[in-house]
Amino acid sequence: MDSVRYYIAGDFVFERGAIHLLERYKQLIDYSQLRYGAITPTDIDGSIEYRDRCWVFYEFKHISAPPMSVGQKKAFQRLTNDISKPALFLFAKHDRAPEQQINAAALHVSCYLINGDWGVPKTPVTIKEASDRFIARWGC
Repeated sequence: MDSVRYYIAGDFVFERGAIHLLERYKQLIDYSQLRYGAITPTDIDGSIEYRDRCWVFYEFKHISAPPMSVGQKKAFQRLTNDISKPALFLFAKHDRAPEQQINAAALHVSCYLINGDWGVPKTPVTIKEASDRFIARWGC
């Protein structure tokens, strides 16, 4: 068994990065009672802390979803600014139906946040390619 692709938890063997408990994955979290004025929690779809050297954060939305709110953008911007290590935030949209899995690596970056500034890729780049470039620069 390739230890890079799998890990063991108790009596179970799991593939890294795959959804393991689909029924729990689909379970919704209600944040409505965690309101502080106009502020409510936001979630992050994914994150990697690479070898204690850098962070990469991921957010994915369906193409029909409203754009990121100003509050969510500010939260992500402040988070990446507050981290003492280099940090990249990648945002992508997808067109998959709810019952279909999303291949996060293959999605194209819609916008990104680095060094406190939002940007849009000049040429198409996938989430995987952008992550690889950032980690190659900061994670080695």
